Amino acid sequence: ALERRFSYQRELQQQCRWLTARSDDGSMQGGAAYRRLSSLTLGIVGLGDIGSCIASRATQGFGMRVIGWRRNGSPRESDDASGVSAVYSGNEQLAAFVAEADY
Repeated sequence: ALERRFSYQRELQQQCRWLTARSDDGSMQGGAAYRRLSSLTLGIVGLGDIGSCIASRATQGFGMRVIGWRRNGSPRESDDASGVSAVYSGNEQLAAFVAEADY
């Protein structure tokens, strides 16, 4: 899967510029660089039932690296099961969590 950068594509469309050719690295000509989701890190705030489900889908479906943040507490067994590779907690680790995540 690839990220789509919808806002950039919309700007190109408004300028009547179209992306038509794919280069060897998978990016499109015309300046639109696509990145494989499997090379990116997804940061999930809140690792309850919904966050764990999203983590599982991101790791299994897209091959993404997933990190999580929770207000308090330490890593749990369910984090490993859902594919979360690192868990941050507390406000003091929030900046490091945000810096590491691509999304």
